[in-house]
Amino acid sequence: MAQRSSYPSITATIAVVSLSSLDGKRLTEHNNASLTKRVEKRITVQTETKKDNVTVVKEKGVATIHIHVSKTNAYSLEFYQELNAAIDEIRFDKEIKVAVLVSDVPKFFSTGADIHFLKSADPHFKTQFCLLCNETLDKMARSPQIFIACLEGHTVGGGLELAMGCDLRFMGDEAGQIGLPEVSLGVLAGTGV
Repeated sequence: MAQRSSYPSITATIAVVSLSSLDGKRLTEHNNASLTKRVEKRITVQTETKKDNVTVVKEKGVATIHIHVSKTNAYSLEFYQELNAAIDEIRFDKEIKVAVLVSDVPKFFSTGADIHFLKSADPHFKTQFCLLCNETLDKMARSPQIFIACLEGHTVGGGLELAMGCDLRFMGDEAGQIGLPEVSLGVLAGTGV
């Protein structure tokens, strides 16, 4: 997990020093503090937490959760563990008011769970996996922040369930298909809220 942050106090201090050098005048501590406060107000702090399947970028009270699992964003246990951690990170950040889920994969928001991954799992694991997915989506739905799903591609199965865990969902007319194909097979949505 790589984390990149900009620190306003460091940037402000550098600005004070370079402005002092340009003027050739010595600024008093009072002027330094005043200038530091003005510079800090103008600085936009952006932080990024990148993991294998999820990247969270926070800026100006908005957290953007980038999903980048596979070619179709078909997820596995690792994705939901990372999403769960990202939701916790957002919930405990008092500056964040809105979180937006977006896909970094063209033409797909998410096609749901990776079927090959689930085929090889034993029944106990499948049960626990579905429970984790359900708890994670419930946590997102109950968060004080507003969660928005930006559906810029196919959103089916568990991908739609993920979007349904958000407070709002937006999808363009030509963005792709949306639905729960498992219902036509007589199967209920397994991870939904």
